[in-house]
Parts: sequence; C-alpha cells; structure tokens
Amino acid sequence: MGELAPKNRVSIASWAFTGGALLLGAPLLLLVVLSVAALVLGTSPSEVAAQLHEETARQAILLSLKTTLISLALVVVFGTGLAVAIHRAPPWLAGILEIIVTLPAIMPPSVAGIALLLAFGRQGLLGSHFDALGIRIAFTPIAVVMAQAFVATPFFVRELANGLQATHPALLEAARIDGAGNLRAATSILLPISSPFLLGGAALAWARAVGEFGATILFAGNLAGVTQTMPLAIYLGFETNLSQAKALALLLLGFAVCVLVLMKVVFRRHLALAH
Repeated sequence: MGELAPKNRVSIASWAFTGGALLLGAPLLLLVVLSVAALVLGTSPSEVAAQLHEETARQAILLSLKTTLISLALVVVFGTGLAVAIHRAPPWLAGILEIIVTLPAIMPPSVAGIALLLAFGRQGLLGSHFDALGIRIAFTPIAVVMAQAFVATPFFVRELANGLQATHPALLEAARIDGAGNLRAATSILLPISSPFLLGGAALAWARAVGEFGATILFAGNLAGVTQTMPLAIYLGFETNLSQAKALALLLLGFAVCVLVLMKVVFRRHLALAH
C-alpha cells in the first residue's frame, strides 16, 4: 500500500489536532450543553404556554421588551458618539474613554446597582436634587432603563469602536480630498462600513440589557408590573412559582440564541460582500 498523499496527511493531522483541542475543552463544553439541555428538557411546551399566559409573566415580558427597546435606543444614539470619539481622540484620551466605557462590563452587578442608587437615589449625589424638583428616579421604570443602559453600553461602544478602527484611513483621506467634511465622512463612509459592527453591538447590548438583574434589583427594586423584568420574575419564581421561572428562563434562552444567530448572519454577509 502506498503512502498517504501529503494533502491527506495534513488533513488527518489537522483533525487529530482539532480532536485533541476539543477533548481538552470538553469539560467547559459539557458544562454549557448539559445545563442548557436540562433547562430545555425540563420544561414542556404546554407548561411554557400556560405560564406565559399568567398576568405576572405577561407584565414582566412586556416591561422587559419596553424598557430594553428604550435603553437600546439610548445606547445606540449616545454610544455611537462615544465610539466615534474613541476612534478620533488622541491615544491618551481614547485610552481613558475606553477604560470608563468598559468598566460597567467588568463591574460586579451589585456594585453597579449601589453606584446607581448612590448617584440617583432620593438621597443620592444627583437624585436629591431631582427629588427636590419632584422627580423620582430610583424604584421606577426609569431606574430599570438606566440600569440596563449602564450595563449594556460597553457591549455596543466597544464593538462599534472596533469596527471604526478597522476602516482603512485611505478611504477617509480620499473623502477629505474630495471636499467631504468630518460629519459627511462619518455618515457616508465610517458608519456604512462599520454597520455590521453597529448591528452586532446593538444585538449584544440588547441581549445584555434584557438579561440584566443585579443592578436592576438594587436600583429599581422588584415591583410587579412596575419594575419587575423577566430576570427579576425568574428570581421571585424560585420562591413562589418554579414553573413560571423555568418558562421565562427558556424564553430568555431563546432570545440569546436568536441574537447569536443574527450576529452570525450579519457578519457572514458582511464578509461575503467584502470578498
């Protein structure tokens, strides 16, 4: 029998290396797969349908969708400005901005909740002034939106900033030679080219906002129909209604899968157009 062709030898070596790497990562892979499978298999479709018709579940779902859409709009509008500022700022200032923007992503949720409460609570740094004007923020739907925007901002800004960074400087230089100002260059070149990163960042930010728990419960409370989002309803459900908690958890899992699929499709289409 003749020797294997070089291409076949490379293929076998590649599969062997991949198999070894997969074996090494198997414990973490199983941790994710088994946990997700347990949730999916442990909740029947009829149970999910019945629980999602409950008033408390519907209120939590509607509040989550409403507040996350508002917080996402705020993050996209103001976060775009931050991403452009990071892209155009001198290195020392860009570094400072990146640290500030990234901080909520690595800050423990409980710390974020206390920080928001000390800043915007009734006795807080700014909240006391708002309270004097009759404006209450903490433990209201406004607090829910603020907590969501706080934790979601890094995911959008960093993704978009990376997209802007990937834009070839020659394109901007050519636009300036043709007489385009900074604003026109940003709107006609920077943002269109980085649109997949913008969409991907928005998807990640929304996913983070809809799953937000720690900062929300400390800053907004867990008031049914007022500030109780899906994660908070799940937390309460462990004590009062486990079936409802499982149903809402499965719904949030579905949201997460949809976001990941959307990002995969968007970036794959972008790569296809780029080639």
